Amino acid sequence: MQRSRLLFFILIAGALVVLGIASIFTFRSQFANLLQPGPTAPGANPPIVAVTLAITPAAAVTQKAQAQPPKTPPATAAPSAPSAPSAPSAASTSPPSANVARLAPVWGPNYKTGDGLGTLVCGAYAFSGDYPLQQIQMQGLDVKRGFHLGIVPFYLNDNYVVTAKERLEAMRTGKIDCLLTTFDLFALEDPGTITAFINESAGADQIWSRDLKTLNDLKGKRIAFEANGPSEFFVLDLLNTVKIAPSDVTLIPEPDQNSAIKAFNARQADAVAGWTPVINGAQAGGGQALASSKDFRSILGAIVMSPQAMASKKTVIQLFHDAWFEAVGKQETDFEGSAKAIASWGHNDFLGVSTDKAAEDMRGLLKGVAQADLTDNTRAFTKVSSVIDRLLKTRQLWAANTHPVPTNDVTKLVDPQFVEASAAGRQLDLSAVNAFVNNTFSLGRDQIVASKTTAPGAPTPSLPGGTATDVIVATSTPAEAAGAVPIATLPCTRFEFVPNSTTLQPASQITLRDCAVDILKQNLTLLVRVRGSSAWPGPKGAVPRANVESTARERAQSVVDYLVSQGISRDRFVVEAVMPPEDHWETTDVVKQAQDRYVELTLLASGL
Repeated sequence: MQRSRLLFFILIAGALVVLGIASIFTFRSQFANLLQPGPTAPGANPPIVAVTLAITPAAAVTQKAQAQPPKTPPATAAPSAPSAPSAPSAASTSPPSANVARLAPVWGPNYKTGDGLGTLVCGAYAFSGDYPLQQIQMQGLDVKRGFHLGIVPFYLNDNYVVTAKERLEAMRTGKIDCLLTTFDLFALEDPGTITAFINESAGADQIWSRDLKTLNDLKGKRIAFEANGPSEFFVLDLLNTVKIAPSDVTLIPEPDQNSAIKAFNARQADAVAGWTPVINGAQAGGGQALASSKDFRSILGAIVMSPQAMASKKTVIQLFHDAWFEAVGKQETDFEGSAKAIASWGHNDFLGVSTDKAAEDMRGLLKGVAQADLTDNTRAFTKVSSVIDRLLKTRQLWAANTHPVPTNDVTKLVDPQFVEASAAGRQLDLSAVNAFVNNTFSLGRDQIVASKTTAPGAPTPSLPGGTATDVIVATSTPAEAAGAVPIATLPCTRFEFVPNSTTLQPASQITLRDCAVDILKQNLTLLVRVRGSSAWPGPKGAVPRANVESTARERAQSVVDYLVSQGISRDRFVVEAVMPPEDHWETTDVVKQAQDRYVELTLLASGL
């Protein structure tokens, strides 16, 4: 009897084990099905699969949205990642060949499976400069040309949360064909080939500080920023402008912009970099704007094509560029219609563009973004070598702050062929100014030619920094200098001249070129006050005061003449001469005489 009971219990236990194993496999099978949903019907929302990812600092920076002000400042620096879309989309999420919800492309309303048209999938963030993508879909500019554009909208919801590593992997494996990103991140990550420029940050990116007047005052200070992306690069570029090494400041990298602002407001940092409107939160810590990308054009937006797409989809890539330039052209000629098309894409909270006031929302988002049309791109690519040089400089700035950078041949990373083909057969006026909300895109230009804010015939303004007693003469004072303030003094001040003349020595020309030329060519809205000073040697009566004034002025003018010879517009300079301090007048002290021989270059910014 006991043996029978024992056998019975053994049989029961065995059955339970078998049932348990079967249940585990059934659960895993069901879970796998959840992760591999079937195709979504056109017009439906994306299938929702809750995916939790750890967002690293490197991922946080790619959540740029730098000039993308929502109705209220966001809780984080990135677009929110809700578990479901904020509103039904007019677009379809059915991919052409895969049914995986994770990073599935969003297709336009005209998408049809199996219609034989080529496809191109682009990844982008909720940034207004990238919204020609949505416009292409909703206005059917892709199908018009014979292809389908798919959009992977990073951070639309949990299915689109993406780390920097995942984003690069998607480009390298061909999961996405193109990426809309910034030039600085491209230089750091090397995801493919730049084929076009989208925009420049033109006021959206800013650095705020407490009690600092110029960029020179950043030396020795603590600077917070969101790590590994545009804000960090903006800081590095500003420091390089005044030749402050990263080791001469305390850099405080944070995982996101809000953390950086929190550190500043808690007085753990003396300055903080970020983008509008979130950076305005630094007011709570006593912060004021110190400098912005309105004057310092550090950050460029670009279209980058993946290696696989460049190898196998060149025809479709060309069709995409044609559609892109048609879309941005429509924003110049029919802004209202373009904005409505973008709003009709849906997910309006994500985009920050409402259907009831689409044009107003878009104008607000684009105020600090200088967009680039086909003419701007054609002009920018007329000197590919300049783009390559800037790419090299960008890598050097990253490397100076101990970031590992790619070492491949940068000459192969920029390809103007698609812009050139889009422009072929068209009569483009390369001196023309575009008609965007912000028409100050400057790459490829020698000077900003956007509409001037100073009325013709306005009285010549006085410049800050001088007094009636020490400024001897201002030989030129452009009307555009009204309201300009000193933002930085360049570190090069000592120049050697040919004896008994005002001609620069060759060594001083090299110094001046390294110190000022690249900065002035990249940042075309900056004006420059060039202030010359000359020693007044003794004994008393040996040298007339007029000779001292003349020498100071002429040496300052020599510096200006050299910079003009390097392609800098003469209209950007304000030339001044100053006398040495009174206790240095008619001195025989050679040390004092040496101190008084200088030409000082001060950058003047037009304000935020």
